Amino acid sequence: EGAAAAAAEGGGVRAHRSRVSGIAWRRDASMADMNAGQYMNELKAQVNNAYAQEFFATVREKCFEKCISKPGTSLSSGDSACVAKCMDRYIDATQLISRAVVQQLQNQ
Repeated sequence: EGAAAAAAEGGGVRAHRSRVSGIAWRRDASMADMNAGQYMNELKAQVNNAYAQEFFATVREKCFEKCISKPGTSLSSGDSACVAKCMDRYIDATQLISRAVVQQLQNQ
């Protein structure tokens, strides 16, 4: 059973590696040129960038659905104010949650 599980797991890893984009392979290849600290800083920056992109995509989608009554070439003043307030609420909520998570991690 253990050997079968290991073989299945290894197959999954190989299958996953075959789906990895060329960017990841180049990043792995360039890791040899970096020390571990530089690599971690680069990885953190990429994760932060991905989080920021996801956050703003979500905000755009949700605020657009909530605020834009008649899509067109420009925003009405009411739509513009609604989008600004909506984005501010998402930013405030995200900051509140982030502070709570950091506090919880520090207390562990």
